[in-house]
Amino acid sequence: MRSEGTNQSWLCPTELDRARVVDANERVRKIRLVGIGAVGATLLASAPWIGWWVLIPFAVTAVNLISVEQRIVRSARPERVSVWAMATTQLTIAIGVAFSGGP
Repeated sequence: MRSEGTNQSWLCPTELDRARVVDANERVRKIRLVGIGAVGATLLASAPWIGWWVLIPFAVTAVNLISVEQRIVRSARPERVSVWAMATTQLTIAIGVAFSGGP
């Protein structure tokens, strides 16, 4: 168990919590890749009608999500990497919605 000190995080206060983040990441790898592939194929098929620009934010998000696994495993703070990846994905989606004219 982690001792009290500066290395604690409210997201993962113990080593067990941190291990669960790493374990959960490994468990969702396949669905993450399936999701990226499905969204990519849909955007590629839709691009002639909605614009090719949509592939740029998709590429940013895809790189972020594909690399998250390696970043989590190497990080002393895997919970922060996971939160950052989710927040970046949501921000990219929001930007895409705004540039497309809204809902």
